[in-house]
Amino acid sequence: MKKVQKTPLDGSRVETGPMQFGGDWPGLFIRGDEALGYASALRRGVERLTEVDSPSVDLARPADLVELLGSCRVTQS
Repeated sequence: MKKVQKTPLDGSRVETGPMQFGGDWPGLFIRGDEALGYASALRRGVERLTEVDSPSVDLARPADLVELLGSCRVTQS
């Protein structure tokens, strides 16, 4: 289990893992480069499950997570 990181005050790099802001509950911080890798793998899994079984409510949450993770992609404007 990874150690919970606190919000760095010096602007240092934050690694993927548990993150806690003040006294709030720890959440999960996923670096953008890692998020895109997770999104790709999870997308393939959701697509395969969709091929085997008709789309169901059970796949809605993983599909939402794919979109959330994929939103870390930086686009040039």
